[in-house]
Formats: sequence, structure tokens, C-alpha cells
Amino acid sequence: MRRTAGNSGETGMFGPETDLIISLAAVLILFISIEKKKNNDELKSVKAKQVEVMKAIRDSNPEGKNLISDDSLLNGNRFQFHIYSKKTGYEDAVTIENFDFRQKFTFSEQTLFSTNEFLLKDRGGKILKTLSDILNQSSQAIEEVKIDGHASIDGDKDSNLDLAGKRAIEVFKFLRNSDPKSCFNPKKKLISAASYGHYSPVGRKRNEEFNEKIAEIDKPKNRRIEIVLTYKPD
Repeated sequence: MRRTAGNSGETGMFGPETDLIISLAAVLILFISIEKKKNNDELKSVKAKQVEVMKAIRDSNPEGKNLISDDSLLNGNRFQFHIYSKKTGYEDAVTIENFDFRQKFTFSEQTLFSTNEFLLKDRGGKILKTLSDILNQSSQAIEEVKIDGHASIDGDKDSNLDLAGKRAIEVFKFLRNSDPKSCFNPKKKLISAASYGHYSPVGRKRNEEFNEKIAEIDKPKNRRIEIVLTYKPD
């Protein structure tokens, strides 16, 4: 039952302060709803760009080895593709993983380098050039590029750190020099090269301490180069 104003000066059941709080809560809920929709729209636009890149890589192999449907690309987050170089006929596998606003390309050691070497193999350069040409089609959508070098736990830890860093820098320089107008031009975008040495084996999670047992598992997979793209939403 609603109480009317009387000698006590009350104006309603809850009073003006409560009405103000309810109004502010309604505005806050509306703001959160708008921001959530905006974030979802941005994620959808980035996902579309990621799928475009994967379609181009899939369709670049004339042997039809990348038999992955459009629906699978749209709904999945991790794929393995064969990148083909028309100039040499070489093809090698690259693993692509999609995250919110990021896309990671992982190359095994043997795809790009010889054992304990940091100079790109000829076929490695051709494969990177093919990838660069494909990514240039989405250059405007790419905001930042990170090139990360990783090593296995075998050998001296400082030597591994040094080798992984030199490999990352070698990939950086190759992509930078492949085409001045490419998406790998550091004058146009933020591009970095870093070394994790053997401290980031496959399977180690963020905020998780380094575990030698994990590093000992599948050591060849830990010797890798990762190219991580950050996309900007529309």
C-alpha cells in the first residue's frame, strides 16, 4: 500500500534516493548491454578477417590437401594447413590458432631452419614469402605483429635463448625486406621479435611456472617460430 505525503514529509514508499538509484541502475544496465553488443560485433568482424586469411591459405594449395570446409573454418579455432610455394613446389605445414583479436601461426623448426642454424633455408624463405603475400591482402586489418622464437630444453639454456632470438630476428628481417608495402613494414605497424628460449614449451599455460617435465615432452615441437597477429576491429 502506497503511503501519501503527510506530516512526516515522506513522498513515497521508497523515497527520492531510491528512485535515483533505480534510474542509475537502469542506465548502467543499458550501458553494459550496448558495450557487450559492441564487443560481440568487434569479435565477429575479427573472426571474419581470420577466416578470410585461412581461406586464402587453404585455397593456395593446388593439390587439394587443405580439405577444410568454410563452416569448419568459421566454427573452429585450430587448424593445420599446407602452404605451397609455386616457385619451388615446396609445401610445409603451418598450424593456425584463432583467439579473440589474435591469430597465431606456428612453424616447426625444420620448416624454416636446419638444426642449430639461424639462417633461413631457401624453402623456408619461399614459404614465408607465400604467407606474406596472403597476409598482405588483409594488411589494413592487422594492427601488430609479434615474432616469437622457441627452443627445446636440450643443450645450454643461454645458447637456446640466443638461437631462438636469432631465428625470430631472421624471420623479422626476411618479412620486413620481402616487400616495403607489406603488412610487415615496421614503419607502418608495431612489429617485434622475441626469444622465449626453452621456457615456453608447448603446453605451458599463462601464469604457470616453468616445468621441466612438460619441456621434456615432444621436444621437436618446442623448436618453433610463432607469428602472432593482432587484428583491429572495424
